[in-house]
This record gives sequence, structure tokens and C-alpha cells, in this order.
Amino acid sequence: MAVTTVQVTCGTSSRAYSTLQAAEDDKPTNLTTNRSSTTQSGSTSSTIKLDSGASATTDFYKGHAVYCTARPTEKRLITAYNGTTKVATIGALNGSSATWANTPGTEAYAIDETIWEIDCYNDSQFTAGCLISGSTTSSSSYCHLTCATGQSYYDNASVRTNLLVYNQSNGVGCSITGTYISGAVALSENNAHVSRMQLKTAAASSFSLSMTGSATGLVVKDCLIQGITDSSINGIGTCDSGTGNVINVLAIHTGATGNGWRCGANVAFIACGAVRTTNNAASGSAYKLGPYATGSTLLSSTAFGFSDIDGGTNHFTTSGSGNNATQLASGLPGSNNQHSVTYNGTTPFTQAGSSGTDFRSIASTSLAANGSLDSTNAPLDMSGYTRANPPTIGPWEITASAAATVRMLALLGVGT
Repeated sequence: MAVTTVQVTCGTSSRAYSTLQAAEDDKPTNLTTNRSSTTQSGSTSSTIKLDSGASATTDFYKGHAVYCTARPTEKRLITAYNGTTKVATIGALNGSSATWANTPGTEAYAIDETIWEIDCYNDSQFTAGCLISGSTTSSSSYCHLTCATGQSYYDNASVRTNLLVYNQSNGVGCSITGTYISGAVALSENNAHVSRMQLKTAAASSFSLSMTGSATGLVVKDCLIQGITDSSINGIGTCDSGTGNVINVLAIHTGATGNGWRCGANVAFIACGAVRTTNNAASGSAYKLGPYATGSTLLSSTAFGFSDIDGGTNHFTTSGSGNNATQLASGLPGSNNQHSVTYNGTTPFTQAGSSGTDFRSIASTSLAANGSLDSTNAPLDMSGYTRANPPTIGPWEITASAAATVRMLALLGVGT
């Protein structure tokens, strides 16, 4: 069955939703729902009357795209559904008209599965967290929290020269100050995606990003997460019981204690970074793995400012791991790793201290051209530019191509 991406806007009151949680709460309860049959007579310019065998549950199809198969480009969003009368009320879908150009007769129709895409706008900083949970999903039908075009740090015109640190003026940011243990964004639903977001917590007991609830198939990509997490058991990010891929994600720790990531389940870290600012002494684990995270992998990623890699568990698998870098003398999984890399305020990053913090990798470092290119998951770096081959270790590519066509393809999502 076909899948339609339903784009909903989130920002100030001028958008469809003013909070991340409100946008998440309104998604369909079953994103995999689909149907094809023949309409009954009685549709209007703002409704479509489904077949008599359609669901008897009110709002069962709400949030899905519907269309007559003879006119597949004339899709509309179901905004309400009456399970008794089988009448679905329609509205605008991704900028379309809110009504039919051609009122349905008695003809074949289809309802698509849905990708519920929350497109955030940088109208102001988001200050309340979001829990993605509760819906039935698949690998092709899921909830995706991201930014509208031109609203992320990722597609900021100055992305290659902006300081690489949380800064909401560069793009959409969510910063929470209270003790929200599940994180600024928490993923507790299978196949949930988060991309191009900046997430921050200022509470010691909070996570910036949480992958939890035994959710599987999670994807976190091209994000910058930052926090203090002055707790020996916590991390800036947690994969407590959720599994999936973390790609091109930089976790910045600005506190004195605690971990970069805390992982209780299997996660693949691809071209990621876990860093603690140099104004703090090395402490905690970069990627602290629990006893059930024995299948986790670490590829072409960095670990700086921590006292060990994984809490001494040696739970990372060597297969699929390698080409990583750290200031520590040992501990990285796999082969072709770099240990004992000099780490100070200006090496191997532009500025790793608390003042003028900027975790862009510098050119004169051994991180350059010593990574391992994952051309499927990370052909581009966290700024949307093409990686060299071999690439820079970590989420930031030093020798990134600035070709206009490459950049445009990245912004359109081609190759991501």
C-alpha cells in the first residue's frame, strides 16, 4: 500500500500546533492503517463517503490521506471521520486546497499509510519536552520529528561557519530547564525518527534525548544534543531500552560528572561524537553500555573528555566497529582506532572550552581522513555536506564539499 507523508507545522500560534507534544498527540493511533474500496454516493466538496465496510470507529482514519484512484494527485487529509455514516471530512494536505477540485462520485478510492512529519519552525525556542509514543507503526509508516525547510541549524546559510554548539538562533531548538527525566525528546514508539534538531537540558537529572520503552527501529540523525547531567548514572542521551541507529549526532556534555550516552540496549552509533568541555576534568563514560547492550557498535565516532569508553563492560562488538578516536590510551572497539589523541581547548576541535565553545573539527588533526565511510547511512555529515572518502572521524566533515548541487540535494533529503 502507498505511504503519504503528512506534514504538520509546529511553532508559534500561527502554526498548526504551538507545542511539540500537541503535534505528536494529534497523530493517527495507527500509522499503518490503509484501505481501498469504492465510495458510496453522497460525497460533497468537503467530504468523502467511504464504502459500507469501512471502520465503524469514529476518527479511525483521521490523519491519513485519502483520494480517488482516478485522480491520485488530488489527495486530501482526513480531519474527522464518522464511523456510523462512513463520512470523512477532508482538509488541506501539505498546502493543498482544503476542498475537492472534483467531488467524488461512486468510484474507487484509497487511504494511504502515513508518515506523520512534525515540521518545526524557529519562531521561538521550544521549552517543553515531547514524548513520541502510543501509535502502531512500521519501518515505512512512522512519526518523524524534524524541522521545516530553512529552519534547522542544518540548513542555516552559515552552517559551515557557525559555532558547533547549541544555539537556537542558528535553528530550531528545544531547551528544557525542569527535571524531565525522559528527556527534551523521548522516543517510546517503534520506528520513530528525529532529525536536524537541537536539544538541550539544564537539569542534572534530565536527558536531552531518550530512546526508551523497548522501542525498536529508532533513528536519530543530524542532531546536536547538549546538557549538564551531573549524575553518575545519567547521560546527555540515553538508549535505555530502545534500539536503533544514531547517526551524525553530537552529544556535548558541559557538566563535571555523568556520561555522554547511557545505553541499556543495542544501538549502532555511526559518525557520532561524545565530548565533554575541557573546563571539566575527564569523568564518566562516553558511551556507557549496560549488560543488554552487547550488540552495540561504534563506527567512525569520537569520545573526548571522559574517563572511559563504555564503563569497562567491553560490550561493543568488534564487528561493525572501528575507526574511532579518543584521548584515552585504550578502550575503543574494533580496529583502526586512534587512542591517545591530544585533547585540549583547541585540539582536535576549534574550541572545546566553556567560552566560545565550538566542536567543529580542525583541519590539522588526525581525525581528518581516518574515518570509515558508511555510504548508506552517513554519506553526508551533520551539516548536510558530502563526506570525503575516507571521511573525518565524528559527525563533522573537515573537507566537506560545498558544491551548490550537492548542498541542494542534501536540503531536499536526497541521500539522507
